Amino acid sequence: MIQGKEKVFEWLKLNQTPYWKLKDQRGTDLKAISPGVDDLSLDDSIEHLSKIFDTLGEGYYTLEAWKTKGQTKEWKRELVRIGDAAGQVAAIGSLGAAAAISQTDIDERVNKAMEDYKRALKIEQLEARVKELEAINKELELEMDSFDKRIYNRVSPFIGALYKGLGIDPGLSQEAISGQSEQTVEEIEKRLEAAFEKWEKHEKDTVTLLEKIAQLAETDTSTYNVARNMLMSQQ
Repeated sequence: MIQGKEKVFEWLKLNQTPYWKLKDQRGTDLKAISPGVDDLSLDDSIEHLSKIFDTLGEGYYTLEAWKTKGQTKEWKRELVRIGDAAGQVAAIGSLGAAAAISQTDIDERVNKAMEDYKRALKIEQLEARVKELEAINKELELEMDSFDKRIYNRVSPFIGALYKGLGIDPGLSQEAISGQSEQTVEEIEKRLEAAFEKWEKHEKDTVTLLEKIAQLAETDTSTYNVARNMLMSQQ
């Protein structure tokens, strides 16, 4: 028999058995088992068993343990005493016919304690997942905010001049702009942002080039129209 939690943990480490099942001293399954994950570490296994012992309290238990997930042979088995349970066996033996009733009551209490533990563990896992998702959401918000600012800082110096050249009044943000395929200012802004995003991958001096285009339109209309028509014919 193994006495005390720490000795139980040492026994698991000595046998390299992270997977286990806990029963009462009569062999009744308490439905208390190790986490059913692959490659379960001894540290995680022991932490889980310690919480179960804290939930069940003092008493005698049968601990069955094995090395690998799904193992069905060569299990280790030991009687375990947790806390000061020295008089428990004798007391149960002296109950006679009433022992079955007492055992039923014990089983009910154990099952309730295990359900409470599982519920608390589930809540703990859900809370951890919520925190994880909140952190991911915050990272995405920061990333999108940074992207929007980069686009705006790149495009904003040209917005006013482009509006003027297109004959757009920025105050008409919710109204359709005539001559622009019935688009709103917001829609045109998105198109401009996307265009500058693509353009700056290939053109380092967009400001100078815009100035050149404007100058060409003003001083050499025929050449400008040829270039414009060629670009507008592109799909």
